[in-house]
Amino acid sequence: PVKTITDLDSPYTLTEQDSTVLVNASAGDVLVVLPPAASAVGRVYIIKRIDESLSSNVTIAGNDYSTTGLEIVDTNSIFSPVDPTNSFVLQSAGDVGEGGLWAIIASH
Repeated sequence: PVKTITDLDSPYTLTEQDSTVLVNASAGDVLVVLPPAASAVGRVYIIKRIDESLSSNVTIAGNDYSTTGLEIVDTNSIFSPVDPTNSFVLQSAGDVGEGGLWAIIASH
C-alpha cells in the first residue's frame, strides 16, 4: 500500500496508511497515538514537529496509554514533550514481555 504524509494539528491515532507525520501544535497540545505494536511489527513512523511554539506540547503515546500502560514508547507509555522542530523515527518491535514496544531508532 502507498504510505502517506499526514498533517496533524489535533489528536490522532496513526493507521497503517500513515508513514510520515507532520505535527503542528501552534494552536494547542497534540496527542499522537501509536497503533498496537503487536499488529504493526516492523512498521516505521517518522514523526516531526513542524511548529516552533513553546506554549503547547506534542505527546507520542502507546495505544493503551490511558488504561494499562503496557504499550511503551522506548521506556514509557507516553513520550513527551516533543520539542519544537524535533523529529523521531519509531519502529514497532511487537510484543515484548507483557506489552508492546515502539522503539525510537533515531531522533533529530
